[in-house]
Amino acid sequence: MSLLLFLSFASAVIGAPFVAFPINSQVPPVARVAKPFEFVFSSSTFVSDAQPIRFTLSSGPEWLQLDSGSRKLYGIPSEKDSGSFKVRINAQDASGDSVDHEAFFIVSTAPGPKVVKTLDSQLGIFGPTDGKRGLVFAPEQRYGFSFAPDTFAPLDKIQRYEAVSSERTPLPSWINFDQRTMRFSGTTPNITSLIAPPQTFEITLLASDYPGFTGASVTFKMVIGAHTLHFKDIHTEMNATTGSAFTYEIPLGSVLLDGAPISLENLTGLSTNASDWLSFDKNTRVLSGTPPPGTESATVTISAKDAFGGDAEMAINIKVKSGVFTFDISDFNVTRGRDFEYAFNRIQFTPAGVQLSATYEPAVDWISFDPEEFRFSGRAPEDPQLVKIRLSARTSSGDLAGSQSLEMLDTLGKKTANAESVENNRKKILIIVLATVLPLLVMASFLIIWCCVVRRDSSSS
Repeated sequence: MSLLLFLSFASAVIGAPFVAFPINSQVPPVARVAKPFEFVFSSSTFVSDAQPIRFTLSSGPEWLQLDSGSRKLYGIPSEKDSGSFKVRINAQDASGDSVDHEAFFIVSTAPGPKVVKTLDSQLGIFGPTDGKRGLVFAPEQRYGFSFAPDTFAPLDKIQRYEAVSSERTPLPSWINFDQRTMRFSGTTPNITSLIAPPQTFEITLLASDYPGFTGASVTFKMVIGAHTLHFKDIHTEMNATTGSAFTYEIPLGSVLLDGAPISLENLTGLSTNASDWLSFDKNTRVLSGTPPPGTESATVTISAKDAFGGDAEMAINIKVKSGVFTFDISDFNVTRGRDFEYAFNRIQFTPAGVQLSATYEPAVDWISFDPEEFRFSGRAPEDPQLVKIRLSARTSSGDLAGSQSLEMLDTLGKKTANAESVENNRKKILIIVLATVLPLLVMASFLIIWCCVVRRDSSSS
């Protein structure tokens, strides 16, 4: 009887849940006033032999909620909620045992840092990629790459950089990260099997305006396999015209296996997510179709698979032109906190009885568009943003006649090189003038005073 009681007690002790990975070790995000907050804590936060575990929010601010199934904390804080706050999460396993865990968060009234230089524009510089934000490596390969200093902005708000693995867990031992330069380096692990599919390691780079908390982040992957598959070019642009046939053949030599063009025997799959007006022939690798009036530009993804379990993607940006827009409208920059105007040339647009309108992503209220003057205007905010603009031309019946995209509106507040040069020159001239004139003025003042004293003494005599 005593043995049964001991075994029962031991089982209960072993199965009791406990905190294995505290939430504040996961670099949770900063909550921003009036902005949706969302954080999924790691599945490794609590550990128990008696699964499943049910989570409840024992204490916390009124605006914060917890979804047990997804482990997601979410809500929208108001200005009165600003400052640090504490939450208590109760984790109860299937045996009925439970444990409480306290974590601290921050609500800030200040806008946080933002991603301003995309990963897609940087990863290709570091080496071959799989087209899905994955850098492709061989086993036991030495590597080293650094992200650009302007990946996040504004720089004066960023206190430190950090990097974590999937589910916010620490980086594996073979990845070294320099918090000062955002540099990753090391040697990839060994993979003994030549036929095993590649292993993928997810990495998130974090910029913190409050140390220990995430202000902005980007995620990429390191793909390691005995065989490496990638496209020679992961991005390409093609032009198409409404009402005219479009054809593009994917060269077999553009798909590389271990650095060489892949053979048909090793190419086990080729597919695409082509839109309605496009069709794809797997045998000839030809993408074809005729865009009807009103067709918008689109990005088509081509996916390739090899005989060793590897896969890669390339993106084809098909710019569809119509009789409405005769030329591409250029992107433009504005300076944060300042008024701006930007008008495009009328020769870039053939009215033909249609009405222009503009939409923005994300939706913003500080840009206005005058369809009669073809002009954008407004006052840029202090908070840096990247805004994608789409111009649409519609007929009187509302049908889409054509569209044009401006990739982004950059409001980083960076001065142009010319403006910086002019301002620096002005400062230098001012310093030189002050350094030259001030001593002369002081000497002249002393001379005038001395002359007055001498004259007064002479008059007295």
